[in-house]
Amino acid sequence: MLITSIIVNDSVNFFTKIFYSYDVWKDFVLPITLAGLAAYMVYWGFIKETQRDKKKELEAEEQRQRDKLYYFSNSVKSIHAISRDQNEANSVFAESQAKNPIEVQQITYLSLNELRRMTSDLPLEEFMLAYANYYGSDRKNAVREFNQIIIRIDMLYEAFKNTKLHYEMTQDLEQNAKSKLMQHFGLVHTLVAIISDSFRKSAPPLAYEIDQIARAFQSEQANPSVEFCYHHFFIPFNKFAVKYISTGLPEKALLQELAIQTRDAKAVFEQMIRENRRLSEDFKNKYNSVKPVIEDLEKHAKRLLDDFS
Repeated sequence: MLITSIIVNDSVNFFTKIFYSYDVWKDFVLPITLAGLAAYMVYWGFIKETQRDKKKELEAEEQRQRDKLYYFSNSVKSIHAISRDQNEANSVFAESQAKNPIEVQQITYLSLNELRRMTSDLPLEEFMLAYANYYGSDRKNAVREFNQIIIRIDMLYEAFKNTKLHYEMTQDLEQNAKSKLMQHFGLVHTLVAIISDSFRKSAPPLAYEIDQIARAFQSEQANPSVEFCYHHFFIPFNKFAVKYISTGLPEKALLQELAIQTRDAKAVFEQMIRENRRLSEDFKNKYNSVKPVIEDLEKHAKRLLDDFS
């Protein structure tokens, strides 16, 4: 026990000397406290800075989402206006074409680039997510509403694209028809000259009759239209050929060829008129079918346009 007591007393005396040989608060407690406080301030600053960065990122992302919706809204608004104007132009064309089916009438065509971009180029999933996030309280209905907008735009783009293709196809058919009519005109003109010259020897009265048809045509118009040629050239010479084709004249083969050429020319002209009238009917029907689609687009996009106009 005596030895243990001596050891304890010596230890206490040793640590007491060490303790009183330093200024504990100055040399130990205060530096540790300051270091801890500094570390805490650094940590606190880091947390605050991180929070500020996250807040800025969230605000920037929200702004990007709003910008997408502003862009989408402007595109939908533009598409609605273009579709309405193009459909009205199609209606005007249909009426004009119906009144004058002799040739394809001029039409006003607006650019479909806005519709094409919406249906083909834009990342629609990103816009749909922005739309659904903005209307988050009604997310399911927002997705449905967005899809209805896109469906209507797809329908409009296909409708206008198809009517334009039909218009261009009918123009090509008309040009081909007019080219064929010019070929028939040249052949008939040559045949009439040959037949008339032959009739002067074999049947002078018939030569006079066929010459009268030719003179009547030439005196009416210097630059005849295809319609004028149809009524005053192909039809009269066809009737003449059919009238005398079975009379046993030596010009029978020539009359047969004249009948064939004028018949074919008439058929080309009449088919051209049918195609032009069909074009008018197609545009009229498309106008009637597209009009409610435009109205539906306006209805489904109302909330978007009200919030981001």
